[in-house]
Amino acid sequence: MTDWIEEKAARSRTLKDDTRKRLSQGRQTIDQLETIVRRDIVKWNARFEQKIDGVSKTMPSGAFNVRKTSFPSATADAFLSADSSAIEIETTKRRTVGDGSYTVKNRINLKSAANGSLSLTTQSGESISLDGVSRLLLETILESTPSSYYSQPGKP
Repeated sequence: MTDWIEEKAARSRTLKDDTRKRLSQGRQTIDQLETIVRRDIVKWNARFEQKIDGVSKTMPSGAFNVRKTSFPSATADAFLSADSSAIEIETTKRRTVGDGSYTVKNRINLKSAANGSLSLTTQSGESISLDGVSRLLLETILESTPSSYYSQPGKP
């Protein structure tokens, strides 16, 4: 006869270990993304008049914030989702015409590969690199029209 309490305890330990591993990998991925974003900002600012102000850490969890104060101003917060299954990027931009602001949300899914590494995919399931995520984040800050506008049916 099996001891259901021991089985439940073993499953619980496995789940906790998996959660810790996913959190650790997610934080490492956020740190790597921040490094790439910082590199790309330096390259951008060296070549264009419209400057991106910089990056700052917002939490010990590895979350970071990117700021552009020139008009139209924008900020992007990049952070690990609560369940460590995705990188969430929330960009708030000032409208170029009219008052107010709007928010663009992007989610980059973190999937565990068979070899234990992580792969990144967009919301539509396409594979994306950390360089691609940096580009997505920075272009969303810099463009005056939200990228989601172009993905809507009937839009150019």
